[in-house]
Parts: sequence; C-alpha cells; structure tokens
Amino acid sequence: MMARFSILLAMVAGLVVAAGCDGGQRGVDGDNDGAEDDTESDTGDDPNYCAGGGYDIINNLCWQNPDAGSFNWADAVAYCDDLVLAGQDDWYLPTVYEFIDMLGGCYSIDFEQPQSGGCDECFDSATCQIIIGWSFDSNTYWSSTLSGWGYSVEDKYAWKVSFSNGGVSPAGFMTSDLNVRCVRQGK
Repeated sequence: MMARFSILLAMVAGLVVAAGCDGGQRGVDGDNDGAEDDTESDTGDDPNYCAGGGYDIINNLCWQNPDAGSFNWADAVAYCDDLVLAGQDDWYLPTVYEFIDMLGGCYSIDFEQPQSGGCDECFDSATCQIIIGWSFDSNTYWSSTLSGWGYSVEDKYAWKVSFSNGGVSPAGFMTSDLNVRCVRQGK
C-alpha cells in the first residue's frame, strides 16, 4: 500500500516539478519557455529550467542525467569539476547530504561513528524519480564526502549511496569504481 501511495505521490509531484526539467513548459506560442510570447527564451529563463539534467525543486539542484558512468573517487571528483554540460561549467560531485535530501525517508545514519543507514530507494522517491526520468536505477554512486572510516592513513573511504536499496554507507573504498552523477546549483 505504501509503495502505491509513493508512486501516486511521485506522479502528482512530477506534474508539478518536472515540467521544466527538459527546458521548460510548452508555452502558448509553441516554444519550450512556458511564456505566451517570445519575451522569454528557450535557454533557461524559466526558474525551473535545468540544462543538462533533472531539476530538484525542493533543494534547488540540477542533477546530471543520465549519469556519467563509473570512476574511482578521485577521477569522479575531477570529472565533475571539469564537466561542461549544456553550456554549464559549475558541476561538482554531490555531498552525501545532497543525496540524502534527494532520496528522503532516511534512518539510522550516523555521521559521527560513521555508521551505515538507509533512505528510500530511488524508485520510491518522488524527487529521485523526477530527476532520472521515471526509470529504475540500480547503481551505487560516489559522494564527495569523506567518511574517516578505515584503520590507517592508507585506508581512504568516502560515503556512497545505492539507488537500488537506498543504502548509505561510509565504506566506499576510494580506489573502487562507482557510478557518478554530478550536480550543480539551480537558478
């Protein structure tokens, strides 16, 4: 029952939020800017416009969509820092907190210890589904947040987030390849 309610809520929220994610609502004059005339352009005058990704209206973030593939942590940070997508060059690797805000429904995450916890699966998160386009994403993603978890200086870990089960873990070994989805501030 809860899953059906989440999907219904996601569909309603999608009608409100996602309209501008691909360049704006269709305007009366037939263009994509949501305006009745050509006083607004198709290049993002709409405050919900998100060039290169899906717009998270709650957190005012533009998430890269589709994702960039998989990299080790250092290459993921460099990829996002160097990314120029849809004319935008202010992309960065999201923090674990930005992922948590996007997924919602989080529990048992202890950043002091650090200790794994969980959030809603991407499929059950209205915001996540709007951003990635109503598809199933089972990837695990790097965050930019270091975890401090490990037994020596050589043990380097960063927080990772799984879209398939909502898992949030401090145990992402930084030389492993995980998926990357860059983010930037919305307008």
